[in-house]
Amino acid sequence: MASPIDGYLWDRIYKLTVGKPATSTDIYKEVVRINPEVPKRQRLQQEILLPIEGLETEGDENTLLPVLIKEQQKVGQKITAGSGIEITELKVEATISRSLTSLSETSDSTEIKVYNLSPESKAVLETPNAVVMLEAGYAGTGLSLLYSGTVIKCVTVKQGQDKITTLYCQDGGLDKKATKVAGDLPKGTTVKQAIVSLIDALPGVAAGKISSDAKTDFILYRGYSVQGYAKTELDKICRNYGLIWYVENGVVNVAPNKLTQDSPDIGGYKARAVEITPDYIKGSLEPMIDMGTAMSTEPSKAAVRFQTFLEPRLTLDSYVALRGFPDYDGDYRVVSVSHSLDSRGGAWDTTVETERVG
Repeated sequence: MASPIDGYLWDRIYKLTVGKPATSTDIYKEVVRINPEVPKRQRLQQEILLPIEGLETEGDENTLLPVLIKEQQKVGQKITAGSGIEITELKVEATISRSLTSLSETSDSTEIKVYNLSPESKAVLETPNAVVMLEAGYAGTGLSLLYSGTVIKCVTVKQGQDKITTLYCQDGGLDKKATKVAGDLPKGTTVKQAIVSLIDALPGVAAGKISSDAKTDFILYRGYSVQGYAKTELDKICRNYGLIWYVENGVVNVAPNKLTQDSPDIGGYKARAVEITPDYIKGSLEPMIDMGTAMSTEPSKAAVRFQTFLEPRLTLDSYVALRGFPDYDGDYRVVSVSHSLDSRGGAWDTTVETERVG
């Protein structure tokens, strides 16, 4: 089990990186293939296939079919890195909130405010679809990634002597409603393979942790058909097999809808558990009788909310071990997390809502 939280009261540090997005250029090569419309018997009668310059044909004067066809085939991409800036000294405020609110829409609400940028830096932040990465921590423990995503909107206002630039961000720049899929996955495809195929269809994200629950290994003996928006199809297959998906820092993770001590995934959760004792609680634990989440149609489990010092290890779907609380000792799963930062002495906190692991 991970060590208890420590080092929270000393020397706050952060690094905000904002840059122009990388660009990609498709790479093609010229390939030659045999025209399948030319009967195989006729092709075999040819003693040699002539060079492509003359596009060898056969048939009468009215129906000339090329034996060889020259095509451009995509073989890869050339990625050109975008340029960016790092901000470490200006006043920065941020609110990063994520929650497993429903299968269809994982909540992601992130705003980052930067004070008194130079005109040159402000221009970078205003770049369409700029990428943003926020790291924070303490001098004694170092920086940890709290957020990465895409700037959806950038607004600058004057407030007294300050010019405040607010970045409204979206995790991974994922437009879940824009991508449609249609097709059939072959017989013998597993649930996990179907899920990864749908994740690959979503823009701006990659597949991350996929539940090791036996349901993901289930073989779809009749294959699997998809038709519609990729996110809706991902919702559907997860709902059918007792799973839930969410996006965090550009990665799509798939977790069990219900987590119990007997779950095949429990070992991985416990290995990255964060231990919380009364010393690290700001205020007190708050019991939550009804979570109101859509993770399950069953009655909600016993749950608690608490606030602690900024703790990057407390992420969506992480594992918390509460120790030293007479009424609440036990293991919990994080279903909502919010980080609040103010680099000039204000909030530097993490607030989570948790569900007890049965």
